[in-house]
Parts: sequence; C-alpha cells; structure tokens
Amino acid sequence: MRDFLVKIVVGFLLFYSVLFIIQLVLDRVLDNESVCDNTWNKVFNGKIKSDIVILGNSRAEAHYSPIIIENKTKHSVYNLGLSGTPLNILKIRWQAYVNRNKLPKLLVIDIDKSVLGTSKNLFEKFQYLPYSNKHEYQEVAKEVDKDFYHEKLIPMYKYRGYEMQIIKKIKLIAGESNCKNSYNGYKPQDKPWDENNWNIFRKRILADNAVEKAYSIAYFKGIDELNEIIHFCKLNKIEVCLVWSPQYYEMDNYKKEQRKFVDSIVSEIAIKNNIYYVNFLRDSLSFDKTNFYDKSHLNLKGSMAFSEKMGDYIMKYFLLNVNH
Repeated sequence: MRDFLVKIVVGFLLFYSVLFIIQLVLDRVLDNESVCDNTWNKVFNGKIKSDIVILGNSRAEAHYSPIIIENKTKHSVYNLGLSGTPLNILKIRWQAYVNRNKLPKLLVIDIDKSVLGTSKNLFEKFQYLPYSNKHEYQEVAKEVDKDFYHEKLIPMYKYRGYEMQIIKKIKLIAGESNCKNSYNGYKPQDKPWDENNWNIFRKRILADNAVEKAYSIAYFKGIDELNEIIHFCKLNKIEVCLVWSPQYYEMDNYKKEQRKFVDSIVSEIAIKNNIYYVNFLRDSLSFDKTNFYDKSHLNLKGSMAFSEKMGDYIMKYFLLNVNH
C-alpha cells in the first residue's frame, strides 16, 4: 500500500512538473516582441525609453499618434493606452512600466468617465497571462480575479479555454501579422462613422438619462489611482498633463451629471497639483462626424488631426521643461 501511495505521489509530482515546464515555455513564447501588439513585452522587459508617454483606455490607444507628436515635439513618444481598462486595472501596466523602464519627462493621461471608473474584472484577460507571475499583475489581479489563486497554484490552468487565442498569437509571431499604421502602442481605427450604431445609442441616452442614479462612489477608486500617479510623478519630476480628448458633441448629453462631476473633480485635482488640464469636448473636432467611427472614438482621420493639436499644445506648454 505504501509503495502504491509513493507511486501516486511521484506520478503526481512528475505530471505537475511537466505541466509547469509547459507553462513556462508557453509564457516565454507568448511574451514576444515580433507582433504588432507588443506593448506588454516592451513594458515588462524594460524596452521603453520615451520622453513622452500617453496613459489611458481605448480612447488614448486610438487618439494619440506617437509619430505625429514626435514630429511636432522632436521627442520620443509611447502610447500605453489599453482598451476597456480603467485606472484600477491600468495600474498593472503603469506600475510595470515605471518599475522596469526609463521614466518619461512628460505623462499625458487621457481622462473620461470610463477611465476613472472601477472594473471588477480583467478585460481581455488573455493578454496578461504570460505575465501572471509578475508582482505588478498579482497585486491587482488578486483583488479582481476570482480564479487568481487557482491559476497561481495549478500549472496551465490559466490557459484553459484560450486555445484559439494561443494559436492566433503563435501565427502572429510567425509573421502573419498586419501592422498597418500601428506604432508604439497606437492603434488607429481607419473606419467611417457608423450612423446605425449612433441611432441605436441615442435611444439609450434617453432611457439612461430618464433614471437618476447615484454615481459618485463609482469614481472613488479611480480618483485615488489618479492621485497616486500624480504624486509619483511629482516625486520623480515628471510633468503631467490631463486631457479629455474629443468625443462626438452630442455625447455631452449622455449621463451629463456624471460627466460634469468627473470634469469638476479632475479640474480640482489639476488646480491642487498645479498641473495642466485641457478639455477638448467643445473643440471643433467634436462637431464633425467624419472624425469619428463611433460616439467616443476618433477614427484615423480624427486622431491625426487631434495629435497635431496635442503636439502643438505640448510644444507650447511643456517642451522647454523636457530636458536631456
């Protein structure tokens, strides 16, 4: 009986070890720079050395062209925007970036209601899996991911159900990717305004605005995270610019009180910390549908025009303070 139990234990340990080795290999394979969407690889491997860094959600990701801003300012730019991700989850990317890379001279934070909200899950979780052993990931994931401890203890468990994503990523690594217009984290959307989508959303505006909801508590975590980032930047002599980038002007009427609340809080934070806050909601870009592909996101045409304006703004207010 004892020999039988020993064989079971040895077999289990052997099986566990094999799974663990496979996971290590897969982590290494998926952590690869040879794809368009390689920002996680660059962040965790200390490869970003830019003077100007953009932080935010999908609006940051699609709105700020590093090439255009670089041409305007003559300083290197990296876009750390991450789709579907508010600041309480963006903390993974920000902390990994500041812990492992050269610090920037200027941080531009794209602000809106969503980025200051709080997420209780990891959007598109597959992107994080090769880095699940990193402490920046674990600090955040343990608070929002119900499977965190299972995935930490059981090798390969984290990759369950992601077979197609793994195959797709390996194909991209093998050279089947299309990197058109993508550069330093920037992901432009070269597509026109979707009028049908907008008409559907207009009905939602009326329905949601008809019901007044308590909302301020939803932003407490995001506000804390924003204050922490600003505090870190002050300690490390990094200038900060808060930006509410353009959205289609009729969106001003959607959850108007929440928008006003967030705008007022951000204004107070900017004044308190003596940093710039620029709001583009009433900018001319916001009144032209041809600059957008949906209600909140600039398309390629709009993002190029906006990036020109941001380059000019940085030149006017920040360039003299970006020293080498």
